[in-house]
Amino acid sequence: MVPSLHRRYLSVIVERVFCKCAERLVEKLQPYAEDGSAVNMEAKFSQMTLDVIGLSLFNYNFDSLTTDSPVIEAVYTALKEAELRSTDLLPYWKASFLCFFCGLLIVWNNWILVN
Repeated sequence: MVPSLHRRYLSVIVERVFCKCAERLVEKLQPYAEDGSAVNMEAKFSQMTLDVIGLSLFNYNFDSLTTDSPVIEAVYTALKEAELRSTDLLPYWKASFLCFFCGLLIVWNNWILVN
């Protein structure tokens, strides 16, 4: 059994996964660079990260840099909510009456109900 952080394994993963995803990101950013328009880099890096995680851990290509999918949107929504909950001092999401007043909780609860 080879450890997951073995040098050979990492070099293969970097070559086959990270480099290809980075090249796709560069291709996706090229039109923005040519016309000088603004880009939401946080979103682009999140898409690339999702592709890298999908390919390296699950052998699944989300292809989030080129396609929009409800699965990808669900992953982003869950990650953003987890980030917010991990950094908030008060667990406002546990107060059921706030679910009708707090914008983020309304969106989050609707997302859970619909999907």
